[in-house]
Formats: sequence, C-alpha cells, structure tokens
Amino acid sequence: MSKSLDDVRKASTSKDLTRSERQTLAKIVNLYGKPGERNGAGVFFRSAKELSAVKGGVREPLGITILGPKTGNIGIFVRDNFAKLYHDFKGSRANLGKDTSKVSPAAERANILAHEGQHGIDIRAAGGYIKNPEPNAYQSGGLINKAFGASSVNNLPPADDE
Repeated sequence: MSKSLDDVRKASTSKDLTRSERQTLAKIVNLYGKPGERNGAGVFFRSAKELSAVKGGVREPLGITILGPKTGNIGIFVRDNFAKLYHDFKGSRANLGKDTSKVSPAAERANILAHEGQHGIDIRAAGGYIKNPEPNAYQSGGLINKAFGASSVNNLPPADDE
C-alpha cells in the first residue's frame, strides 16, 4: 500500500503531466496524508465479497470511498489482496487478444488509489455524495498511467496481428 501511495506521489511531480494534472494528483496525495496522520481520511482493507455487499452487489469492486455520516471522515476501502492485484492479469480471459505489453501492475494499483482518492476529494467538497462521480475519478486515475507511460487495463488496445 505504501509503495502505491509513493507512486501517486512520484506521479504528482512527473514532467509528463501538465501543471494542472500534477496539482490534481497533489490534492489526492494530500487527502491520504502521511502514514499515521489523523487528517479525516483513512484506508481500510476488505474482501471482494464485503466490498461487493457495500456496493450493492457490484461484482468484485477494487475499491469504495464513503463519507462517514456522523464524522464527515472519508473512508477508502480497497481489496484485502491489494498488494497482489494485477500480478496475473496478462493471462486473464478479459485480456486475450489485447496488447498488455505496457501495463504495469504497480501503476494499476496506484491508479486505484488515485481514483478512490478523487472520490474522497469530490465527496468532501460536495459535503456528500455526488451524481455521476466516475468520469472525474477515472480521469484522475488515468494520470498515473500517463505519468509512468503505462497502459491501463481499463482501455487496452487490440494486440497487433503481425
């Protein structure tokens, strides 16, 4: 987990991003804060089954971000196998026939933290849940891939047939 947060920090200083994009990631880094710091945001680990139940039956979600109704704290919940996510993605049926050569498991995990962190920023700014939060979160997560020159499993191109 700390390695993935370090990757978000590194991406927030990447010269491959615009100033505005770096600022977006810097805000996400600030949301997470430093390890052990009490800043109103926390990261917790849960099983895929538990996350699915919270998310209304969505199959195998990678993360969920919630606002504590009484405290106003942001809770970011990620899979309990977070450190191993994407280690075996190249052989998955979903990626057959796709070019996975530029996918980085480390960048994908940092992408998840940036995505969920953006949800936290948006929820906190709105004082509650917002309508259609995903485009903004996917855009922020994609900045990780852009910073590291990596493809994302969310938008892999077809493999060349050469």
